[in-house]
Amino acid sequence: DSCEPCPENGRCVDGELRCVEGFKKRGRVCVEDGLLTHTANKISELLQHRICDEHAHALCGQGGKILFQQHDISSMADELLSKDAARLSDDGIKVVKERVLQSAHGFLETTSTYDKYASSQPLLPSMRYMSLDSLTDVGKSL
Repeated sequence: DSCEPCPENGRCVDGELRCVEGFKKRGRVCVEDGLLTHTANKISELLQHRICDEHAHALCGQGGKILFQQHDISSMADELLSKDAARLSDDGIKVVKERVLQSAHGFLETTSTYDKYASSQPLLPSMRYMSLDSLTDVGKSL
C-alpha cells in the first residue's frame, strides 16, 4: 500500500479523496468552485448596497436603519440568496451564505471604523448628509 497525503481542501475517506464544501475534485487536487465564489461575491455586493441604502435613508430622515443585528444581516442574506440559489445545492447555499456573512462582518467593521473617523472630521452640517432630492434642487437653481 502506498500512502499519499490529501491535498489542501481535501479529505481522505476510506482511501478516496473528497473535497470540502466549496471545492471540486480535479484529478488529485481540490479547486475552488467558481459558481460558489461568483455567487458569494454577487450576493455580498448586493447586501452591501442594501445596507448602505438603508443607512443613507436613515441619515436623510427617510425611515431607514443604521444599526443592524446579526439576524437582520442573516435574513437579508437569505432573501438575496433565495433569488439566486436555483443553481446551487443545499450545501452550496450554506457555503455561499457563510462567505456572505463573513464579508458583511468585514464590511460592517470597516464602516464602523470609517464612521468614527468621519464623525471626528470638521464637515459643514449641510454638506455632510444631503438627500438626493436636495442635490437635484441645487442643480436646478444653478
